Amino acid sequence: MVRRCDRQGCDRIEVDVTISGAFVSLEQRNGPWFARLEPQFLGGREGEVRFVEVPTLGLTTLVYYGSCPLAVMGE
Repeated sequence: MVRRCDRQGCDRIEVDVTISGAFVSLEQRNGPWFARLEPQFLGGREGEVRFVEVPTLGLTTLVYYGSCPLAVMGE
């Protein structure tokens, strides 16, 4: 589960996690959203993480990138 927050509030997104190469991929279950994170911040630590996020709707695709605080918590 990912909690994605912006100025309009927070959304919870159920995701599948895949570690591949230099990134950790988060893909929405049965949905159009995915993100890639730097894996060095996983493992229960807090810090800044750089990301790329790609939401889609039909043939419209948006690409966001930047950095944000990250806290990894167990289920």
